[in-house]
Amino acid sequence: MPRATSETAAILLFADLTEAAVQPCPGVLDALRAQLSDLDHRAAELAAARAVLRDTIAGAETRTASAPAPASAPE
Repeated sequence: MPRATSETAAILLFADLTEAAVQPCPGVLDALRAQLSDLDHRAAELAAARAVLRDTIAGAETRTASAPAPASAPE
């Protein structure tokens, strides 16, 4: 299955000259739906990863803000 936009565009349509209309090639819509599904899945994974990172950063910032200041070394 092609991934690049130009490759996908190259196979998307063919001209039906008898009706002067543009129709999708057989299987193209299914391939596009599959790509969309893959992208939706990847977007969900990224959203979950972003949430974990945000929580980790927030937790680290909270711990840093509430941590006691380091004691000065004796002179």
